[in-house]
Amino acid sequence: MRYGYTAERFFAARDTLAAASPDTEHLSVVSALRECRLGLHRMNRSKLDDDARALIYKLERYTDTAGFYDVGEESALTIKAKGMTPSEKAEIAALVDGLAQWFASHDD
Repeated sequence: MRYGYTAERFFAARDTLAAASPDTEHLSVVSALRECRLGLHRMNRSKLDDDARALIYKLERYTDTAGFYDVGEESALTIKAKGMTPSEKAEIAALVDGLAQWFASHDD
């Protein structure tokens, strides 16, 4: 399968998270999650193995904004990211890195 574009998006997300400063960390999380969404858009997940699908499922829990609402100019995802714990942010980084590696290693 061709996963080059998806791998690029996930590596961009990983770089965004790595470059985050404490003051803008929540914005980096939002940007990284949006990169991941772009990479996964229109992907036929049935062709992925169980491990990759499990990682995607875990990552998508963080993009779910049910119960959050846009406030002013801040998106629901931004508000959610502001409330994330350091362990949640670390899990996002690990999931993004794992998926970046998976897509890169499975690209034809």
